[in-house]
Amino acid sequence: DHLAFLLALLIAALASPTSGGRQDLRVVLGGLVATVSVFTLAHSITLVLSALSWIGLPSRAVEAAVALSVAVAGAQALVATTLGSGHRLARVPLSLVFGFGLVHGIGFGSSLAASGLTGRPSVSALLGFNLGVEAGQLAALATVLPMAWTLVGTGGFRRWGLPSLSFAVSAAGLVWFGVRLDD
Repeated sequence: DHLAFLLALLIAALASPTSGGRQDLRVVLGGLVATVSVFTLAHSITLVLSALSWIGLPSRAVEAAVALSVAVAGAQALVATTLGSGHRLARVPLSLVFGFGLVHGIGFGSSLAASGLTGRPSVSALLGFNLGVEAGQLAALATVLPMAWTLVGTGGFRRWGLPSLSFAVSAAGLVWFGVRLDD
């Protein structure tokens, strides 16, 4: 679900304005880096707070909220790819991305706490876990971005592929949401 959320952010970034028919990679990367950084900051904060048991919410509710955030991010990407990223409904405020990041961090922190660490995890365990999450996140984006950048240059992928992927991410989030509420 975390990677699906990031995919939705990438899709929305790829829907950024074009210049003379060709996107500006700096615009795409700038928007993506800003959005992913806000998301990362937020989930890092609540990962630590929940792993230290300073905050805690019912796991079922957190996991359902994470799934719902994927559905919303996918829907936002669908709006961006169909209406254009300049449309007022196409932009998800960074405050909302930050809020979703807080929820994802609680999910990560709960997973870390459930991994068998007894007592309070050490600073090095928290740092290692968070750096691992961030490394995985960056590796996934670094793997997908060049391929996506190449494909988005084709009219068919921009017209059909990005909206289809957006729809698939949103649908997956809704299915996960239903499953997690039903558990």
